[in-house]
Order: sequence, then structure tokens, then C-alpha cells
Amino acid sequence: MSARVVVYDTREDWLRARKTGIGASEMAAVMGISPHASPYSVWADKVTDEIDDRPPTGRQYWGTRLEGLIADEFAAQMDGVQVQDPGPYTIYRDVANHMFATPDRLVEHADGTTSVLELKTAGLDRWHDWDECPPAQYLIQVQHQIAVTGAAGGYIAVLIGGNEFRVYPIPRDDAMIADIRAAASEFWEFVERREPPEIDGHNATTEALKRRYPAGDDELAVELPPTLVWATEELAELKVKQKDLDDRKAELENRIKAEMGDATIGRLGKYTWTWKETARKGSLSIPDVTDEAKAALDEAGVAYKETPATSYRVLRVKATKEVE
Repeated sequence: MSARVVVYDTREDWLRARKTGIGASEMAAVMGISPHASPYSVWADKVTDEIDDRPPTGRQYWGTRLEGLIADEFAAQMDGVQVQDPGPYTIYRDVANHMFATPDRLVEHADGTTSVLELKTAGLDRWHDWDECPPAQYLIQVQHQIAVTGAAGGYIAVLIGGNEFRVYPIPRDDAMIADIRAAASEFWEFVERREPPEIDGHNATTEALKRRYPAGDDELAVELPPTLVWATEELAELKVKQKDLDDRKAELENRIKAEMGDATIGRLGKYTWTWKETARKGSLSIPDVTDEAKAALDEAGVAYKETPATSYRVLRVKATKEVE
């Protein structure tokens, strides 16, 4: 191992330390190929003092809970290796390139070499992402870890759909590592200058802008650069086109619905249309109040709105695969 290893005492210290470099899980976003984050969203996190410690999503929660099980299965299937847990608050640093890594596990081989191991879970809806190899963002993550730790190679172990276990060996790729280092150095210059990278249409960029500028100042006005004239005019054109597309889409769907009538299935050559009923759960909207006040809404006079459960029909189409 060639990296400098730092073990932090608390999660808060660990999260704050992550702001001082680019992590392996962030590298795909920096390179513009992550479905979950964007260059701007990573940059916005680095230049703020606020710690992003939002509760995990369901997928993230269960992915973390299942890490030990997946690591145990990997160890059981691999002969002659020792699997080590670096600990939850350990960071491996490559200071020269502002890169760091927090591998899930380290794999010690009988010949004295070390590999990194990433532990993943995937739902049945994502099984196709793993057909031939792991998704690109995970390949970049592992190569980033190899670069930082000096490991000989890596592995990705994934549990798909809760019952299919796969292991992918990831050889060290020096060409990809060179690209990663170059991208990291270029990106960190934006962080040091507090200059945002190019804005894109990624959902993560949209959410980062919302968090960065949560409220407007009615007393503040700015002169926008002339370069945004084209954006304003193109946006107006796109809104018109979007309305036309929405109208056309509704017309075509209505034609199909009119022909189907009460039928829930409509066959059309290789296409099968369905128009089936689905339910929408009811909801209760309550303003932010204390638990005590919620227990006495009527007495306290707190207004709330209850939405009853409803049902509606959803139109979908599926094409039959042609037999070669």
C-alpha cells in the first residue's frame, strides 16, 4: 500500500474529511458518467462547509446492511485469500492528486499482493446493467481505489435480486488510471478557485442548485451575462415544442384508449397494450407541529387536509421480442 491511511474517530469527522478530496464513489460523476451525481453536484458539496448526512435511501440502507453477508460469500468462494475490513471511518489518501478511497474490503493474496473489493447489491430491475460486466461507474470507482491504494487489482462482488451472486475480477488498468488522475487534477482546480464546472441538465445538478440557493432575496437583482440570451430564446422554443409534443402524445394515447374501451388488453401485431386500473393511496397533509400538537389537532385548531384513496387506469405498451 502506497497511500497515507487516516482513521477518524467519528462519522462527522470522516464526512468532513471527505470534503478535502475526491472519493472513488465520486469519480464517475466528476468524469460525467454517473447516473446519481454530476460534476456540479460534487463541486457544490466540496465548496460548502455543510455536511451532507441525509438519511440513506432504502437501496442504500439495505446495501450497507448486506455488505457483511456479501463479503462472507466472497471469502467462501475464493481460495487462499484473506478478506479484511478497513473499518467504517478509514480513508486512504493520495494527496498529490487530491484523491482518496474508502474501499469496502481489502483482499490479501497468498503471494503478498493486495486487491480492493467493492460490495454491491442490485435489484431485479437493474439486472441487465450487469449482463457482461459491472456498470461503468463502478469500474471507475475500483480503478480509482487501485490508483490510491496501490493495489494490484480489484474485485466487485454483487448480489442481484437477493439470490444471484456474482464476482467480477477487475485488473489494474493504467490507461484508465491516468485518465482518472488527469480528471481529478482538472476538477480540483475548479474547487480551489471556487469556480463551478460547466452546468448540465443532470437531475443531481438541479437538486444541488436547490440546496445551494434554497430561498430568494427580494431585494437582490443581478445583470445576467449576454451569453444567456441564446439560452432564454432556446428555452422559450423548447417550451412551445414540449407543449406540442405533450398534446400529440395525449392525442395518440386517447385514440388507443377509445378503441380499447372497457378492455384492459389490446393486441396489435408485435405490440401489446394494457390499460389497467391502479390505486393511489390516500394522504394526510399536516403542517410542521410538535408531536403533542399532532395528538390534539382538533383542540389546537391546526388545519390539515386529508386526501382520499383513488384509482385510475394506466396505459402501457410492450413490444414482443422478434425471434431470430
